[in-house]
Amino acid sequence: EAANLKAELQRQGNQAIEVDILEQPDRSSLTQALEQGHYHIFHYAGHSNPGEKGGKIYLVSRKTGLTETLSGDDLAGLIANNNTQMVVFNSCRGAYSAQAGDRSGGQRSGDQYQGGERNLANALIKRGIPAVLAMADRIPDDVALMLTQLFYRNLNQGFSIDLSLSRARQGLISSFSSSQLYWALPIFYLHPEFDGGLLSHTREDTDWLSPAGLYSLTP
Repeated sequence: EAANLKAELQRQGNQAIEVDILEQPDRSSLTQALEQGHYHIFHYAGHSNPGEKGGKIYLVSRKTGLTETLSGDDLAGLIANNNTQMVVFNSCRGAYSAQAGDRSGGQRSGDQYQGGERNLANALIKRGIPAVLAMADRIPDDVALMLTQLFYRNLNQGFSIDLSLSRARQGLISSFSSSQLYWALPIFYLHPEFDGGLLSHTREDTDWLSPAGLYSLTP
């Protein structure tokens, strides 16, 4: 996914997007990067679960090489302090609720839902993050890869977040058909006072501001 993202953002667009990538980060390196960086978007690609503390994402300990987790509540605190405008969880069940049915035929491993637990999107929204994009259920790897490609392709062309997602949904329908319901997996939360633009411009503007920073993780 990281390689595809780099390739997509190198395509000609109206606005260059700078990307910093951490591969298999641990809690310490992720915390340091978020504290020192100034990112418009935090993008997580990997495994995730609902959980008692706002869900959790999976990282890798530098000391032991074993999996370690970071709760959604703790991650929300780090991101809120960084003034990040949008968070993308391209992982399973980041917006899962007990009422959500199984919308996909495949899954990324490591997803177990237990009743009464909160999800990642809920944790981020409660901390006031302007925009959160997360998956309602399990998402197959090929769908996740295509969603990333289509979403950032449109974002790089200067479209707003909501329009970029809408165009990405249409791309998923064209590729997998509407009957698969993969297009319904991305759930988008937008603060009413946020216009959905990462920078203070429209696609028709001629004067562009500095490049938007994007922070991406790979499992």
